[in-house]
Amino acid sequence: MFHVRSPKSALVASLLVAACAAPALAGASLDIRPSTCPNLVERHARPLLALALVSDADFVVPRVDIDHATLELSRTDGVGGAIAPLVVFPASLMTDVAAPSVSGMCSTFGVDGIPDLRMLFSRANLFRQLELGSLPPNASIELCLSGQTGDGTPFNVCDIAIVTSVARLDGPGDLGSLPRRR
Repeated sequence: MFHVRSPKSALVASLLVAACAAPALAGASLDIRPSTCPNLVERHARPLLALALVSDADFVVPRVDIDHATLELSRTDGVGGAIAPLVVFPASLMTDVAAPSVSGMCSTFGVDGIPDLRMLFSRANLFRQLELGSLPPNASIELCLSGQTGDGTPFNVCDIAIVTSVARLDGPGDLGSLPRRR
């Protein structure tokens, strides 16, 4: 039960109830900057940030119809808004980019042979919409991807990011396996 003292606390309470109401997909996990650990989200790095909805033996993305139009990334603390991915790779381009995390721990297991749903988010929009720029350097923040399956079942999967002020430009989690322009 929440005690509501102001309109802002009412909004935060409703967001927390909504976030907790959407179940996690059995076996699915979110990986910010797939196959990198820790999940550093740099303020001044490449313009795109890669995330993956990671499959496992119980949840295989190509077999589960995810409604791409419903995908949104937000903070679990209710600060800021939500942001939709710029790109969600279609099923024909699904590849294995990471193994699922174990008990919410950062996964460094590499690939596991099961295709994952890859997404690219605008780093500038991420910092603006989720108000990440107001965080101190090296702050940990939990980000959650919510959406619906094709049959309307809501889901919510989360991962921890560390907001840094130092750019590391060559990590595999920035653009995944996209070809680089020359």
